[in-house]
Amino acid sequence: MLAHRTEPLTREQLARALGWTLTKLDDACESAHQRLDATGLQLIVTGTGRCRLEPRHGLLSEEQLRRLSATTDLATTHPRAYKLLLRLRRSPLENVQQTLSHASDRRAFQALVAHQIIDPDKTPLPR
Repeated sequence: MLAHRTEPLTREQLARALGWTLTKLDDACESAHQRLDATGLQLIVTGTGRCRLEPRHGLLSEEQLRRLSATTDLATTHPRAYKLLLRLRRSPLENVQQTLSHASDRRAFQALVAHQIIDPDKTPLPR
């Protein structure tokens, strides 16, 4: 239920919505803390009794966060480059030359380089 909400809920609101007692909710929150340990989420229960899910900080490096942001932005601003990125990640390297045979794909590849998603010096892809 918390994953569908952007604002935190009080323990009472959450228990009422689930039809649970506060004791059952507290037990479920403890279990959720343990289950979420292996995920990118964490359950936050504030001192005022509000509950929310939020990303677990520190799992991704600054570089990974930058690349994630760039890739997400790329999907919106340069959809052709994003689709090319997905194709390049699926294709064996021997098919890359064929993939980049069209001018529009070469421009999309240059957008990936410009957004620093692909490093042409470290990636065995044609320029």
